[in-house]
Amino acid sequence: MKWFLNLLYTLLTIVGITLAQIIAREIFPYPLNQIGIIYGISAWLILLNGSNQPLWLALCAAIILDFFSSSPFGLNVFALLSSLALFNWLLGHIFTNRSSFIVAISSLISCSVYRIIWILLLTIVNFTGNPALFSIDLFQKWLSEILLSTLLLLFLYLLSTRFIKRLKPHYIDIKRSSTV
Repeated sequence: MKWFLNLLYTLLTIVGITLAQIIAREIFPYPLNQIGIIYGISAWLILLNGSNQPLWLALCAAIILDFFSSSPFGLNVFALLSSLALFNWLLGHIFTNRSSFIVAISSLISCSVYRIIWILLLTIVNFTGNPALFSIDLFQKWLSEILLSTLLLLFLYLLSTRFIKRLKPHYIDIKRSSTV
């Protein structure tokens, strides 16, 4: 029964993240519709868990989202998973301090890598060299996506650290371990 509830929770999380991304893309006005909700929530879950499980959630959500995308199938999935794996690696091996500045820098780096991988793969797949494909407006959209996704992750991180500090103070853990 616990396995079934865990599976149901995971499926609802995947569908919820995907629907939030689609709704944000369709309803929000121009600068806000560029936000990467799948990236932000997956990176936030990586920050909270410290495990690779959010990568699987992001994989499923990105595959579902790829059905609604006009880019070639698998392009967004590969770019998103590569950037989230880079984010996980950066936080685990290089930027081990979990300050808000480090989270913002890691997010900026991995969001930029997401767009760079996406551009390279799209260029390889299309191979037409269409100059209208890469215009200044498109780079402004990508820059706004990088900044908004970083701000979303930073907001979620700061909000969760405030609640975690209030709900789980360290002095309670210290007293319990010293009395045992």
